[in-house]
Amino acid sequence: MITSPYHLQRCYALPRCRVCGSKAWVKIPWGNTWFCRTHFISYFEKKVYQTFSRYTPRIHKKLLFAVSGGKDSLAMLYSLAGKLAEEGYSLAVLFIDLGIKGYSEYARKAVEKAASDLGLSLIVVDLDKEHGFSIDELASRKSTFSFGKPICSLCGIVKRYLYNKVASDNGYDLVVTGHTLNDIYAFVMSNLTTGNLEDLVKLRPYVPGSASFVARARPLFFNYEYENRLYTLARGIDVVLQPCPHSPLQTGSLTTSFKKQLLELEKEHPGIGLMFMKNFLKKVIKSIEYSKPSQELVRCSICGMPSSSNPCSFCRIKLKLGKA
Repeated sequence: MITSPYHLQRCYALPRCRVCGSKAWVKIPWGNTWFCRTHFISYFEKKVYQTFSRYTPRIHKKLLFAVSGGKDSLAMLYSLAGKLAEEGYSLAVLFIDLGIKGYSEYARKAVEKAASDLGLSLIVVDLDKEHGFSIDELASRKSTFSFGKPICSLCGIVKRYLYNKVASDNGYDLVVTGHTLNDIYAFVMSNLTTGNLEDLVKLRPYVPGSASFVARARPLFFNYEYENRLYTLARGIDVVLQPCPHSPLQTGSLTTSFKKQLLELEKEHPGIGLMFMKNFLKKVIKSIEYSKPSQELVRCSICGMPSSSNPCSFCRIKLKLGKA
């Protein structure tokens, strides 16, 4: 039986699954609900599918799942791919080999196994071979250049660029990512703190495409990281458990601090993160979107992809590394 990391309370009565009454396997504290292993899997898969179905319009045909090999993206893939394939969607998996020694090779194996298990085609982009640099190189040389961003932010720029480029080049009209409630909460709070209100409108379960930007879906928008890890345990899914070796560099970042803050809040107020995200989506985004001026896009003179600046952020990284 698994209990929540937020609540380690003593149970005097044997907890039972709310669905079948058998011995419980896990407690969901924000719903004060117990599930056996089987019915937790059903609960999780229904929740992810409902989020996708509610917010993603049925105009898309070819879906590209961006999968890193971690618990979140693999939970998303396993819980959703089968149902969407039954509904007639064309699906594929994208893995970006970031060239992080001691990490990327294990992540790649996990994603290869997942694609094989689910019978999906796999697209692999080797950052070093195809673009001339790795995240390891970027991290080692970062201090030499004035990027003005931490390594995890630079890695995020790289991944977002490649998600869009691969999808656009291969005719996929929707990129599906494994961003969780914890991620989005931290992004929202960080942007509020820095006054970057313009980017808040992008933090929602579905972002429509525009120009050459492919639409994005985040079916784990209302899922805690804790739920995703439980799902991979319940289904015996192989995931990469070791943290990225570059993540310790981010222990003092705003997003990391806000993720820790959310965990502390959940101890005393189970479900407060879920309440925050629902109100943010229902009330805050609409107000910002109404007052936000439209952003003019240009074409990057190096790669030709749409961007808010020229060159685009990805090509600026390559230029500073001497790889463009």
